[in-house]
Amino acid sequence: MPLALLGLPSAGGDGPGWIRTELGGADAPLTIEETIPRPVNVLLDKRQRPGLEYLDYRGRTVPR
Repeated sequence: MPLALLGLPSAGGDGPGWIRTELGGADAPLTIEETIPRPVNVLLDKRQRPGLEYLDYRGRTVPR
């Protein structure tokens, strides 16, 4: 059941992608500078869509 029908806010999880850090390694395609704004923008966009979603760093729904 959509969360909005229950009177609950939308919710989401975010997969930030493979990030070039000490943990992610030098071969990762994304830098910290590229990565930080993306989840913020995805979450801001998500406010307009009720329900629970798991989204990738581009705002696309990750299949179950």
